[in-house]
Amino acid sequence: MSGGCFERASLFPPARERLNRTFTKYLEANESQTLMDEALIEYRQALAGDLTAVEKFLLPFMNGSQLLPRTTAELELLLKHGFIAEQAGQIVGFAAVEVYSRKMAEIQCLAVSQLHQRRGIGRVLVNQCVQRAKELKIVEVMAISSSEELFRACGFDYSLPNQKRALFVQPEHLADSSPETPHVDSVKQQDPAVNPYFID
Repeated sequence: MSGGCFERASLFPPARERLNRTFTKYLEANESQTLMDEALIEYRQALAGDLTAVEKFLLPFMNGSQLLPRTTAELELLLKHGFIAEQAGQIVGFAAVEVYSRKMAEIQCLAVSQLHQRRGIGRVLVNQCVQRAKELKIVEVMAISSSEELFRACGFDYSLPNQKRALFVQPEHLADSSPETPHVDSVKQQDPAVNPYFID
């Protein structure tokens, strides 16, 4: 009986060694991945030389309908007030603030790589955009997004205190003009002083 127990016990050390080697490799692999994941995220102003890299980074988001399509020329303009998040020299996040006037600017092209989401990168980028708008003395900054959590965390809300909400429409999706809707010709006849949006 004791011999049987001894035989079974003698099988444990080799199996334990194999298990230890496997576990050690697992720990080493995960440690390497953890070090990569925790590598310092650096934030900086986008530069003209970043155009190609930014366009390449944003392309999957535009192709996936997460961002509106942008031409190279449009992205080049956004770089002036754009901000980049980098890890080990690779772009992992981008956002820009597009200035329309002294009264209004908008957060544009906010994107964070899937592997780096939920780490606060988007919030830092948004805050950098807001800070730039503050430096430029912009009155209001707006953001259009399908996810409100991030922007609410940065102080955004659906409307400013005591103001009405903004409404949007895509004209190409509307039906043709109805009898109640004036045609372009009749709109053109309006006095610009009466209609501030008059365009000749």
